[in-house]
Amino acid sequence: MKKSLFIVAALAAPAAAHPHIDSGPAVSATGGQIVQFGVSHGCSGKDTVKITINIPTGISGVRGLYSPFGAPTVTKNGTNVTSVTWEKATFEAGDNTYPEFALRLTVADVPFTSIPFTIVQTCRDATGDTVATWDQPDDSTGNAAPRLLVVPPHAGGWNKYTVPVALTQDQVQQFFASSQIVWRGTAAYTPNAAVAGLIAVTPGVTPLTDGLAAGDEIWVKY
Repeated sequence: MKKSLFIVAALAAPAAAHPHIDSGPAVSATGGQIVQFGVSHGCSGKDTVKITINIPTGISGVRGLYSPFGAPTVTKNGTNVTSVTWEKATFEAGDNTYPEFALRLTVADVPFTSIPFTIVQTCRDATGDTVATWDQPDDSTGNAAPRLLVVPPHAGGWNKYTVPVALTQDQVQQFFASSQIVWRGTAAYTPNAAVAGLIAVTPGVTPLTDGLAAGDEIWVKY
């Protein structure tokens, strides 16, 4: 393993035109994490006045944070939070703001998965309300639900993992966007373009381009 290769971590924050997660991946089996949701536009130019985030399986210990809309309203089933809603009393002309809404939560022990959050967005102007539900698996089938990537706990430096589920190359890029380098045997992946060039010309090293299989043993440096 050519651990002498060194790179600087590159954080990726893809833009989106719907409710999405701004805070990056969450850490598996860790409590007290803050997940930040951003709403980049209203509905056809209307102002967003209400957001409801439904709490999926695998998420617990939920508490809503204050937002630009004020305090949230929490709905429970027994002691379990099922949804958190923020709402403001008046609307603004146009769609000129970028509100953010945050949850403090615990993620289940499900590394290398992604958890979808169904969000209901209400927008308003002088003509009335428009409601959009973001609950689909991806944009090709409709309003995509934002998905929370879940990564295993890790420390600065080298971390060894056995991958529990198969990952496509696209998923490798997503889950390891903030890593320095990932090794599987003599194959290496990095989100850094300059170091990817070094991998390509290093004798005995091949670029990791075919994803990861369940059971693969990998070393990841953060």
